Formats: sequence, structure tokens, C-alpha cells
Amino acid sequence: MIDNNYFDHKSPKYGIPGEMVSEEGIDYTLVRENIAQSNSVQSAHAQLMNSSAHRSAILAKDYTHIRVIETERGGVMLTQLFIKQ
Repeated sequence: MIDNNYFDHKSPKYGIPGEMVSEEGIDYTLVRENIAQSNSVQSAHAQLMNSSAHRSAILAKDYTHIRVIETERGGVMLTQLFIKQ
């Protein structure tokens, strides 16, 4: 997101999360993405946990895989991909 200068669930380069996962050759039945931007990992995580929709993705038992990407460049950008195969 930082390299492509955007903060959204749809990448101008890779598309929506399901398209990104498919491009990586991963078969899936469900994909969900959380994104947060803040000044620290703790703050970004707190933002997600304080949102019922984001918290439900974090706590869901349906997913078989998770990918978490943290990037620091003048703050923290956190991306969580939840995947069910």
C-alpha cells in the first residue's frame, strides 16, 4: 500500500483481496481483509478490536490461514488477510 500510495481494500495494482490471493495461487472459499493505519502497532490493533466488524474477523474460527503485514514508514500500516481454504 505504501509503495503504491493508497489505503483501501482495493489495490490499484492487485485488485480486491480475493484477486490478490488468487494471483498468489492460493485456492480459497473465503477471504477477509482488515487494514489499519496509526502511529503504533498497538494503536492499530486497538482500532481494529474496537470495531465490531474488524474484531469479528480477528476472532472468527472459520479461517485456516492468516497473513499479517506490518509496514513502518512515518507510522504503521497494518494489513491482515484471513483465508479459508
